[in-house]
Amino acid sequence: MSKREKFSSELITLLAMLSGSVGIGSIIKFPTTVAENGGAIFIFFYFIGLIFIGIPAFFGELLIGKKGHSNVINSYVYSGKNKTWAINGVLSAIASLLVLTFYSLFASWILRYFCLASFGCLDNVSLKTATDIFENFLNSSEPYIWFVLFVVIVGIISSMGIKNGLEKAIKFLIPIFLIVIVVLIIKSFISSGASSAIKFLLFPDFSKLNFAVIINAIGLSFFKLTLGSGVMVTYGSYAGTQFNILKNCFKVAFLDLIISILMGFIIFSSFFSADNTESLKQSGFGLLFETIPVLFNNSSIDKLFLIIFFGAIFFVALLGALPLIEVTISALQEKSKFNRPVASFLVVFALCLLGLIPSLSGSIFQFLNESNLHLFICKTQVNGIINVMDKIICNFILPLSGIGTMFLVGYKIKEKRVKREIKKYTRNEKISNSFYYILKLSPILLLLIVIYSSGILS
Repeated sequence: MSKREKFSSELITLLAMLSGSVGIGSIIKFPTTVAENGGAIFIFFYFIGLIFIGIPAFFGELLIGKKGHSNVINSYVYSGKNKTWAINGVLSAIASLLVLTFYSLFASWILRYFCLASFGCLDNVSLKTATDIFENFLNSSEPYIWFVLFVVIVGIISSMGIKNGLEKAIKFLIPIFLIVIVVLIIKSFISSGASSAIKFLLFPDFSKLNFAVIINAIGLSFFKLTLGSGVMVTYGSYAGTQFNILKNCFKVAFLDLIISILMGFIIFSSFFSADNTESLKQSGFGLLFETIPVLFNNSSIDKLFLIIFFGAIFFVALLGALPLIEVTISALQEKSKFNRPVASFLVVFALCLLGLIPSLSGSIFQFLNESNLHLFICKTQVNGIINVMDKIICNFILPLSGIGTMFLVGYKIKEKRVKREIKKYTRNEKISNSFYYILKLSPILLLLIVIYSSGILS
């Protein structure tokens, strides 16, 4: 294997993996999905999903990366001892590029709203005004400008390499993010909706339990950790030889869960304070841009918190984008022999092309917006190119890549090699054997979830 950059310490590796899992999903996807699926009861089954699918898949990707010590394509080939496994690596690289396109679209909107809040453009807005601002923005060509700006920022940081780019960004952004989170949590605790938010997040209501809640919770435990996109394979290849995979899988998974719950608390407390929880269930990604500016608009201090809130989310978005772009840059750099700046430029250029249609679907490409494009995917009507991208990525590309990864680790890599890595975390034979059998079970569970979600059985 070729000489390859490594993270400077185990802590940096841990923070890098955490930044890969904590992203816009923690801010929007997790709270809205929790709201739609009954609160604490959903979180309980999300935790179960982490044990049986999320952490095993996480472990598998890191093991493949650490074993391959190369880009995502080479790592799959090396671990599978067969060139056909390159298909899984290519699928992961494609997935990371598509996810990053979709991700950068929303991240660029956050960057815009951070600027709007900073210059007072969201002061004293009503819900109608906030909705008009958002819709007028989407129906213009402006989204593409912000999209290009965001991916260029990500590309510049990535072009500097692991130590000078990614590591420095992590060291700078994560402390700021944590400070901002603490400030927002204190603000949320003194709000009138704090007790209701805590009850909703921590005390299960079993009357809300149904099979769909269980499936949604277990499925989110896979997607939330950025699995299937090759991120953790790539980061595993940057880890040191003494890096304890399983121990850090548990750390990242549970830290990510804690951060997601805390972000949920911040958002839920605001909604409960305004007695406005129903709109949370219906807002989706519009939550940030239509509802939050109104909720943080009662006083001068609230307006300051709105700036802090969008600033924190922008930092999270930036941290989440860096690992996604790293997958493709790493593969392109090593497969083509381009230097890193050139590889970064080519990936950014590709992203600018991929983002052209979805970012302009409200203006130039109106025939692809939610009013004009209606497709049936998995027996469900999906409206608009952005939602079509989301459905295809989440229901097909990421799960297929994940199933391949979990099958490779559970059935192709030698049992002795896998158990040796498990035993770095625990010497208990029963625990190590149990986790190994979960590794074998996890691809079957994920396949069943994909089949159920596809609507084939309905």
